[in-house]
Amino acid sequence: MLVDVVAFSDVGHVYQHNEDAYLLDEVNQSYVIADGMGGHNSGEVASDIAVKNYQQALLEHQPIEQRAHYCHQAILNHANANPECEGMGSTILAVQVVGNAVEFTWVGDSRLYWFADGKLIRLSDDHSFVQDLIHRGILTEEEASTHPQRNLITQGLGMKKPLKPSSATFYPFHSGVLLLCTDGVSDMLSDRQIAQALEQPSTTEQAESLKAAVLATEARDNFTAILVSIDMSNYVL
Repeated sequence: MLVDVVAFSDVGHVYQHNEDAYLLDEVNQSYVIADGMGGHNSGEVASDIAVKNYQQALLEHQPIEQRAHYCHQAILNHANANPECEGMGSTILAVQVVGNAVEFTWVGDSRLYWFADGKLIRLSDDHSFVQDLIHRGILTEEEASTHPQRNLITQGLGMKKPLKPSSATFYPFHSGVLLLCTDGVSDMLSDRQIAQALEQPSTTEQAESLKAAVLATEARDNFTAILVSIDMSNYVL
């Protein structure tokens, strides 16, 4: 299957530093976003460590979920060696296209969506306080979107608790777009607004429309997205 990739990252309207990071490895068809956390710019360091160590783990042919553990340990090691970075952490969402399959793993609340035939489907489930409440039937998706603790994650690279990445495999049987994004996108835009942006005719125009839509909001956080357009028209199953 043919793949076309476009990415963007923006500081938003509030912060002066961008603590997001991303990786485009088109040789291995592997794509990663990370949303860093921590004071004194250590979030920026954490997300950078995450994407660089992910690529190293990829080159070492580690299984995709093990790569998240590798990044987690690298962040912990850096924090232990640099006391000013105590408490640093990052989300991670990593995707790899392998044959006709899309393998992905994630930690935290960076999201993976699939858009095809005018429909937007979320493929990942946030590791967050409000997502746990949704699963338990205590909150609805709409209530969670305005909950004061909606940005509290329950899993993160660098957290001093056992890491439990989630992983899955998706098989696209027709053409569409994979959207990897940090919560700076998903917190600012509804699913309908994201879908509207992805209705543009090219990957570049989709990315431009999505970025413009976020910048038209308060854009309270850094925001990053990778759009992976998958063309299945000539793929033989």
